[in-house]
Amino acid sequence: MNAQRRHAFPIVFSNISTDTPDKADILFIGDDSALLFNPQIAQLINDISKNLNRPAVIYNYADANENIFRTFYKLKQVKDLAPIVIYMGGASEFYERLIPENIDITYLNYKLMSNEYISVIHTLFPSFKKYLMIPDKNITLNSTPEKGKFKSDEIQKYLEVYFKQYEIELRNIVNYIEKNGSTPIVLTSPVNLLDDQVNACPASQNEEIKKELEQIENSLENSMVKDALAKARELNTETFSNARVKYLYGKALYENGSYSKAKAELIYARSLNCTPQGAHPIINAIIKKVANSRDVYIYDFDKELNLYFGTNELFLGKREAQVIYYEKLRKELMIMIKDILTI
Repeated sequence: MNAQRRHAFPIVFSNISTDTPDKADILFIGDDSALLFNPQIAQLINDISKNLNRPAVIYNYADANENIFRTFYKLKQVKDLAPIVIYMGGASEFYERLIPENIDITYLNYKLMSNEYISVIHTLFPSFKKYLMIPDKNITLNSTPEKGKFKSDEIQKYLEVYFKQYEIELRNIVNYIEKNGSTPIVLTSPVNLLDDQVNACPASQNEEIKKELEQIENSLENSMVKDALAKARELNTETFSNARVKYLYGKALYENGSYSKAKAELIYARSLNCTPQGAHPIINAIIKKVANSRDVYIYDFDKELNLYFGTNELFLGKREAQVIYYEKLRKELMIMIKDILTI
């Protein structure tokens, strides 16, 4: 077990080469969300440089499929931190598997670390931590993130652990940036509510529900919206926390033009999803919670984009938003940057 670990995941970093940026005015960190902003950076540089006596230097330090633990590890390798650090992440948190084959030990360590009394012992006697936690097989993270596989019966425990560890790590990132005399800006990642990759957890599913879901899907595929809506509404009242039921009910509401109700159901569906991919409503909620508790600059990109849910085509693909929304984001960032630099 790695005695230096700060969280329940037994992560060890190995052979991760980081091309640390030279001195920059603004540093972007995160995952694909930050990379999708790349086409706007040249214009952002022009906008900022109008008020400076030299061209602004912006460096995008993000990587594809990068989880928050990788982001923080890389951030700590930067010797001269930019005055402004912008976190655009949270959309790749479930790409890698950060637990050993058996989740039970990791889950138990998480419960131990969450215990109020044990937490006090950790704080007062940090060296005791290695004696209080159960040795767990390390997960080695190399330079390139590898797509992880999850068993259906472990994902709920994994998500419970992950959401808490994500919050801890995001707070660590904010603390680290501010301790180094820089100002953090955090952003939520847009959730594509109509993305079909939503599945139920085993505990909320049975063969009868599966058959009814197939009927609803067939009705939607054949444009029998009213039939699909009636069946989905009934099934939704009969089931408990079934992500697929919630998704198809939301989809039927959407096809029926009930966009506000559809949006609420689709957000709920993605929150319950047992095969999470991309941006996640709970991750976004954590980002907002941390930002508000620390009085950190935040742009709720997900909220601002999904204000137009049902009225405009929001995404070009599963993750990439329409260009107009990145242009709006650039302008909002410019306002924050001006406020920070007082230019």
